[in-house]
Amino acid sequence: MSTGRLFVRNLAFTANADELTAHFAPFGHLESVHLPVSHTGEPLGTAFILFRDPAHALSAFEAMDKTTFQGRLLHVLPGRARPGQEVKAEGVGEVQGGVLGKAKEGHSEVAGKADAKRKAESAKGVNWATLYMNVSLEDVRLLIAERCCSRFRRGPHGYFQV
Repeated sequence: MSTGRLFVRNLAFTANADELTAHFAPFGHLESVHLPVSHTGEPLGTAFILFRDPAHALSAFEAMDKTTFQGRLLHVLPGRARPGQEVKAEGVGEVQGGVLGKAKEGHSEVAGKADAKRKAESAKGVNWATLYMNVSLEDVRLLIAERCCSRFRRGPHGYFQV
């Protein structure tokens, strides 16, 4: 666990940052406790807890996962690094942003080649979705006329005045 950050879910919606700080403080110094809320301001029942030392986060993870807090069973998971989180000063190394010490995340080399091939193929031809863009009313009338005429084997001017 390289980030010192934990993700806690299944919290009671009445839980607040002070209560979580008091609950996780015995494991080490907390840098921050963040409880995300929805766009309407309602709690989501999750929290991000950042420890100063990743070893303290590991001990809290091992001790607090699947324990009860305010009558609810907590699910504690290793958290990913926040975007822009810097290298740790204690010599722990660069923060990878992974889960459970994964050294590298993202696309594999094969997936990267497949993405590059897909992008190259899409640049060559006309995308089918672009065929529906910027269509005039006259083009729609002609298309309908052609379809009707081919179905009934008559000329387009027999059905529509185009």
